[in-house]
Amino acid sequence: MKIGIDLDSVMFPFSEAFQEVAADRGHGDMDLPTSWRFFEDWGWTEEFWMEEFLAGINEHRLFSRKWPMSNSVEVFNKLKDEGHSLHIVTARTFGTKSMSSTEDWLLKHNIAADSVTFSHDKTVVYTDLFIEDNLANLDALTDAGTVAVAYDQPWNQEFDGPRVYDWIEFYSFAREIAKEIE
Repeated sequence: MKIGIDLDSVMFPFSEAFQEVAADRGHGDMDLPTSWRFFEDWGWTEEFWMEEFLAGINEHRLFSRKWPMSNSVEVFNKLKDEGHSLHIVTARTFGTKSMSSTEDWLLKHNIAADSVTFSHDKTVVYTDLFIEDNLANLDALTDAGTVAVAYDQPWNQEFDGPRVYDWIEFYSFAREIAKEIE
């Protein structure tokens, strides 16, 4: 089975990483994001958010500082060992160092995907199953015929498809889907 995996807020703790970058850049302790446009909760404009986001990327700090989310690497490797092909599709196309930081982070944590694609369009790589947190991407994947499963986040509660709350649950879900596809 071909499994697609998003990184930010699915395998990589983006909210916590950005919160730390914001604090390092002198913005004090910010609340953890609970919405997709969390910068608005912080009183930031989109332009200011983008400046800080790009600075964190270009300083090679944002995408390289945190450990993978709990059990994600273990489940990733278990699925790979069972013969599934694993394809990371991430929208990390911003700034000058997002791709190199991502590749370094994957290497550092021994995450060896069959492919890594940098694209906002998560349907660009055909997959049977895809774990994702973004509501629009979940809908687009579903429309493309992929079994899209939401990695539960406050900003994707409107998704009415399958949902998992951790990587152990995703592993069980993936095994069930694999049985159905066979």
